[in-house]
Amino acid sequence: MNHSLTYLLSYLTDRRPAGSQLTGRLEELIRRGYPPQYLIGRVEFMGLDLIITPGVFIPRPETELLIEHILNENGYRFGLEIGVGSGAIMVALLTRLPHLFMVGTEISPVALEVCRANLLHHQLRDRAMLILSPHLDIFSPQSFDLVVANPPYIPTGELSHLPRRVRFEPRSALDGGEDGAVLLRDILTKAPILLRPGGLLALEIDPGIEIPSSTLREIRIYPDYSGDDRILIGRR
Repeated sequence: MNHSLTYLLSYLTDRRPAGSQLTGRLEELIRRGYPPQYLIGRVEFMGLDLIITPGVFIPRPETELLIEHILNENGYRFGLEIGVGSGAIMVALLTRLPHLFMVGTEISPVALEVCRANLLHHQLRDRAMLILSPHLDIFSPQSFDLVVANPPYIPTGELSHLPRRVRFEPRSALDGGEDGAVLLRDILTKAPILLRPGGLLALEIDPGIEIPSSTLREIRIYPDYSGDDRILIGRR
């Protein structure tokens, strides 16, 4: 057994000698590619300790760039996150922007509960409202200074080719439809209606995706750590 696996098993068993049956089962899961974040129940994002469970998308380092681009701007009072997942984006923004209040939508009850737990963990629950709904037309026009999302953007046909560890994550957080842009088109159509004049739209996107048309007056694309187009920033 390699050193990293020994350390993880030791951590999971509270540093007590693990029974051979438990050790064998954990080793099997890890070798199959089962995400260690799910086993530990924790993930770090922008220096924040977050709760994570199976059935909830695991935050990625690339998404930290999305936060950084948002923080380059200022003046946010009311924000909307579409698809909160674990709450990583929401918690990171609320932690760094003390005058911001956020509304978050989600279609997964499991993810919504994990997001709520992370808000409570970081004492941010009174600055957020969570809604279990796939619809954006429940909000009044020009309600937000900021709309942010990391929507699913992998084309359906490519899901079977993903690394093994990714296949353990919820399909709803990965599947972007036939061309990967189903939700992206919906957001780019509706976000300009929800944003106040001068408001910011911030999205994580797939590098190869074709950007749908939008009524936003300005759209800029920024690269990730590998130089691939990853962040879309738009202005109403």
